[in-house]
Amino acid sequence: MNNEIELDMWLLLKKASNDQDEISSFFILETGDKYYIYLSPKNDKNVDFICKDERGQTLIEWPAFYNEPNKKFELSLNPSFVANIDFFPVGSMFEDSVKNFLRKYNLEQGYDERTQAQYKVPNFSKEEEKMFGASAEDIFDEENLDNNWLGSGGFREVYDLGNFVLKVAHDENSLYTAIKVNESEANHQIHKEFPELTVKTYKHDPNYAWIIQDKVEGLSTWDTAKILKYFNLVDEDFISISGTECEGRIEEVLREIISGVRDLNELKTKKMVEKGQAENFRRTQKNIYNKKIGKFHPKMLQLAKMVMRYNVDLQDFKASNFGETASGRIVIIDIGTHYSIGVL
Repeated sequence: MNNEIELDMWLLLKKASNDQDEISSFFILETGDKYYIYLSPKNDKNVDFICKDERGQTLIEWPAFYNEPNKKFELSLNPSFVANIDFFPVGSMFEDSVKNFLRKYNLEQGYDERTQAQYKVPNFSKEEEKMFGASAEDIFDEENLDNNWLGSGGFREVYDLGNFVLKVAHDENSLYTAIKVNESEANHQIHKEFPELTVKTYKHDPNYAWIIQDKVEGLSTWDTAKILKYFNLVDEDFISISGTECEGRIEEVLREIISGVRDLNELKTKKMVEKGQAENFRRTQKNIYNKKIGKFHPKMLQLAKMVMRYNVDLQDFKASNFGETASGRIVIIDIGTHYSIGVL
């Protein structure tokens, strides 16, 4: 076993399943087929409940998260169907069998009170202590957290760290989902490719019980001038326009840039460089770039690249989908490619 948590978790499961990986089985009366339910460890805090047929083929997987403080298991929202089978009757009987197993041995997570995810106080480097303004021991001190509490949502408690925030997962609705939200925000590829346009996660718990991110102030229709000036779409003396007009301006520019990229790609496929047309190709290429792409600020070009790379809905760029960090960066929040940055 990797650590005490895994050992504790696995002993509970083994005791309940009589030291057998197979924990249950069920029959489908209409067909006479028998199905088996197995346990499979994923890591020190997760297991999979797996449904297999008589040939040993895996049909369904259902992750469960181990809530160490109360020694219970929380099932993810929905099972994952690996094979092409109907929910009724196999899927429904599998779900009932797993839930009955957890209830029988008092292992099912209840929702009567909120419990934060468990974690060990991390070690901060000297640079991190300087950046966050305190040592890890001071930041994670219970009294300090109480004094710097900002708010709570369905998944996380949020604490003020000056220019940053600490988000700690809790189990009020779903500890499994709360952990996944933290993990998504810490690791999503969109943050790695577009760091200037997205909220940065600076540090996280190994099991994503907590993350430390930029503090972001949400923007609104009153901030249209700030948004448009940041992307250099209006002059500095510009005052304001309505939220709808701001959204329309951003969408218009994005469509123009995307159109230019498509025109350049089509130009390449025409193979104009052949038969002595290289100069004509370069001139046409330059004209398209200058007319539709090059005239816009690099930040706007990065936004267009994000849209194309992740197929972001152009209607996601409302004023309320932008936020401002303490350093003055305008970042995208609550876009449709991943868990919302604004979820608490």
